Amino acid sequence: PWKDPVFPAFGTVIASIDTAMKEGEQNDYNALTVLGMFPGEKDRPQIMLKDAWRGRCSLANLVDTVSRYCRKHKVDYLLIEDKTRGHDVAQELQRVYAGNAWSIRLLKVKGDKVSRCNAVSHLWSGDTKIDRATGIETYTGGMVWAPVGEGVEYDWVEPVLSEFENFPNGKHDDMVDAIVMADSWLRVNRVALRRVEFDEEELMARTYRKPSKS
Repeated sequence: PWKDPVFPAFGTVIASIDTAMKEGEQNDYNALTVLGMFPGEKDRPQIMLKDAWRGRCSLANLVDTVSRYCRKHKVDYLLIEDKTRGHDVAQELQRVYAGNAWSIRLLKVKGDKVSRCNAVSHLWSGDTKIDRATGIETYTGGMVWAPVGEGVEYDWVEPVLSEFENFPNGKHDDMVDAIVMADSWLRVNRVALRRVEFDEEELMARTYRKPSKS
């Protein structure tokens, strides 16, 4: 939980979309989440849940909503799952909003939802700590933050946390999918490095290595 009502200064900002297959009320939501990158202790990379939205709407309204959030948060990269409606959204965004600042990435997603989530779950809480007096287990060491706490009020936070708390047995998991896709992309691109990985890369960068011969 990020308990300060003021966000840190962000560097790279990423938006991630999980698109629904159809527009009907009985179908899944379209979900959009915004993540901001910022330096933590000793400049170790950290990730903040900056905003979120979900809704059922037409393709035109979805494209308009996505572009509005991208402009509002000055998004650098827009991630869209490489599936039928995702293609439609990407093409329409490129047609209507060509020349905008954000770069669109269509991503192929592999594996089932649970395995994809498990693959990045250590980014949210990497270590466990048990209070000997109470026996309560808490999770620490994660690098993904959400604005939660007294004096911090965002009405979009609770639906996100609720989906995660009930995953994989909840009725909806659209925002979980969007965040998992973003975290996975950050891992692949060496941005979301855990503390031990970051320290290892820093050590390697400082270690002298003789130039290899041609």
